[in-house]
Amino acid sequence: MPDVKTTFIDMFRIIFMLYLTLNVSSVYAKDTLGIALGQGYSAPYISAIDPFGLAATSGLMLNDQIIEIGHVSISFKSQAKAFLNLKSPGKPYIIVIKRNGTLHAITIDPHRAPKIWSRLQSTDPFAACYFSPSVQCIKSFVEKPMHKDPQTRFRNYYSVINDLVKLEQMADAQALLSEMQILFYQLPQDANMNIAALIEAMALFGQQPTEKMAVFVYQNMSKTFLFSLFSQAELFAKYGNLKAAGVFLDPLISLAKNDPDHLKDDAAAFGRALAATNNHQIIEFHVQNKHHKSEWKNKLLQEALLYHLKNEQQESADKVWKIIFGTPRSWTDEDYLSYVRLFRKMHNLDAAQHMINKMQTHYQSLSEGDKSIFQSLAAGRLIRAYGANGNIHQAKLLINQYFATNPLNHMMALVVEVANSKNSRGIALQHFKDLSVLLEDTHKRLKTASNSQRRQLKASELEAFYQVQAAYLNTNLTLQEVSGYKLSKFAHEKIIDSLLEVRKHEQALIWTDYVNSELGKSYKYGTIFASFGSSSTSKQIENLKRHPKFPEYNQRFYRHHLKRLYWNGYLDDAQKLFNKLSENEKRNAVLSQIPYVVNCNKCNL
Repeated sequence: MPDVKTTFIDMFRIIFMLYLTLNVSSVYAKDTLGIALGQGYSAPYISAIDPFGLAATSGLMLNDQIIEIGHVSISFKSQAKAFLNLKSPGKPYIIVIKRNGTLHAITIDPHRAPKIWSRLQSTDPFAACYFSPSVQCIKSFVEKPMHKDPQTRFRNYYSVINDLVKLEQMADAQALLSEMQILFYQLPQDANMNIAALIEAMALFGQQPTEKMAVFVYQNMSKTFLFSLFSQAELFAKYGNLKAAGVFLDPLISLAKNDPDHLKDDAAAFGRALAATNNHQIIEFHVQNKHHKSEWKNKLLQEALLYHLKNEQQESADKVWKIIFGTPRSWTDEDYLSYVRLFRKMHNLDAAQHMINKMQTHYQSLSEGDKSIFQSLAAGRLIRAYGANGNIHQAKLLINQYFATNPLNHMMALVVEVANSKNSRGIALQHFKDLSVLLEDTHKRLKTASNSQRRQLKASELEAFYQVQAAYLNTNLTLQEVSGYKLSKFAHEKIIDSLLEVRKHEQALIWTDYVNSELGKSYKYGTIFASFGSSSTSKQIENLKRHPKFPEYNQRFYRHHLKRLYWNGYLDDAQKLFNKLSENEKRNAVLSQIPYVVNCNKCNL
């Protein structure tokens, strides 16, 4: 089990610091959560929800990303299921989720008083169906894709078919799938982009992709962008046709054997594709190949392992695990460090400590003779490993021993590693009691550093450090402070993510305005306006309405604020806001009510 110390004080502190505002109930609070989970890039998310189940009663919503359960970081569906099944019946516990980029702490409490979902009448047919949903009225708003542009029409097919399947209108959905399949072959130039939607639509009917589809995509796509080829192989394998996946992967396997350098930048994608097709022998072959660098091998292995874990393929994951530890090869401290990070995500603390022990042995072996000049380099990597494992005290001892005269870059690295050891930097700053002290000390040193010291800092180190600084609730990171470092647009937007995560909405908007005007068009406005709608205060909302971008993005704000009002039972306010939606947003809002009129067959928790 993870080494997490849980107290009631900690629980209330997280709730207080994250400004928890949700308090939603439902009419029939069941003993079960009433959710299904999907696997996102870094954490599981709620892929289906019963609006009358315990999860919805407590305030969880569709598409919420699960970050923690009971103070334990969650990275995989299997972890979430295990922890939710372990929770004692009748006792409340906390789930921390991310919604529109912002953290929420939700208390799952079986004793919460149920709420009645009132039905409101309206002369507006959209509003009437939204506030008094039924299969009949919702179906009337499902429109067949009719756009004149065939590519736009194709993109619309999947969502319409998906809605019809949820409404159990299978004949209508099957007819549209047939149309979608015909249109797919009429758009060869877009086959590479369109295939995923078609395969997912077929999966709704239990159908697998065909080899004919794979050959059509392969013949009409560029072969120079290897990542796309690997992705298609992974896609066809994921949905059950390994032979079709081979259309994309087999030529690349041959290429990798004959010319390993050709794949030097594609280890991660190669690893996922090999895992998806169960080509573990090929993985082992490349791990044994002395031509490949150690870093390349570990990217291959780690992505393969992550693929199996994300898809709950434990038997296949065990095969990769055996290759990692059973295949003779050279290891570097950087290799060990990367596995410390990975094993922490897997909750395998023994394996993480084993990697640290290997690093400690190497570090100690450099204490004599000519090798001693390399000990400080090994110490630097060991500091990061301690940080990735949450051992701030041990890391600081090494910093004081080797880098007392100029500790700044190692302190920054330690801050970043500790913060990234949790699934949220904001949560890490609350969880690790010494991290905020370390962060403040490091920030003070950075602000007073000499020009020569600052020139020694890498851009990547500064970017990562400021992402943590932005998530610290006790300080406001200003644009003026970072302006002298000429950080990239990408770095600015990662800082915006940190600000938004801990509900610094107005700061996030200021930073986005700067990026948009000085560094190029920013695509953060949509997420920020959605987050304002789902989690900001009344005063913040009034300020937002005066922002020059509000007319352009107000529908994103309205969409998520409506959902917040509705699920919290403020139906009169919700009805007033509904009238401000565009017709297209009203239609989407009506379709979002499908869970209220059909059984959630996928809700298995």
